[in-house]
Amino acid sequence: MNGDVIKTENGQVTLSHPILGLVTIPSSNIKPAVVSEEKIVDKKDNGLLGTGFFKDWKRSAELGINGNEGNTQDMDIHIGVNGDFSNTTRRWSVSSVYNNGSDDNETTKSDFFAQFTRDFLNPSTPHFSFIKGRYDWDEFEDWDHQIDLSAGVGSQLIKKDAWSLIGRTGLGVSKEFGGDNDDWTPEALLGLESFWAISKHHSVEFKNSLYPNLDKVGEFRNLTELNWKIGLADINNLNLKVGFVNDYDSLANGESQENDFQYRLLLAFDI
Repeated sequence: MNGDVIKTENGQVTLSHPILGLVTIPSSNIKPAVVSEEKIVDKKDNGLLGTGFFKDWKRSAELGINGNEGNTQDMDIHIGVNGDFSNTTRRWSVSSVYNNGSDDNETTKSDFFAQFTRDFLNPSTPHFSFIKGRYDWDEFEDWDHQIDLSAGVGSQLIKKDAWSLIGRTGLGVSKEFGGDNDDWTPEALLGLESFWAISKHHSVEFKNSLYPNLDKVGEFRNLTELNWKIGLADINNLNLKVGFVNDYDSLANGESQENDFQYRLLLAFDI
């Protein structure tokens, strides 16, 4: 019988069974599980696609496709890969995404980004230092390429089994290439990252990074991301991912909009 243990007292165990409800069983009737040594399999991680690259990382890919063929022809494609690794002294997070959209065979969206965060951890304290960077290419911005680099300190504000909250503060620079502004821009960084495992098959992730402009007071960039993962199958950890991303730049000019808002409905799976 499988169920969640509600309480153990007076020589009895109370379980919450998905069909039978609350079930109370005498402790004397419960026997420890016996696992045959022949059934124990040591699952070895051979890295990304067996190449050894990103070995012992948590790796995932995500794919979203929307299309229409008829009176109009349109297609939207989202492809992303993510990698996370952590131990007692370091934590890595890397990701990259490509988006492409067309309407009546005319490209309406084409962009790519790659980013990384490296945390330097100390097991004796919740505080840490970090560096992070990001590269963007967007065919429909007033610039061709953009990079930003920052470093600073962070703190594990909350760390529970089901909820994690991290804060970051730092300084950095950003630069646009191919646009009207070709100067290096000094920026501050205020970041917040939250992960909530609601249940085995449901989790919510929220990230927000605010970059106040240190050259022009009152101007800033802000990147917000919210994702809700819904588990569909335990095989390859298949999930339905629903979320949105908003990239705000108060200094956007030309044909660029201050808000670049995207919503997503994706399939995510381990690789």
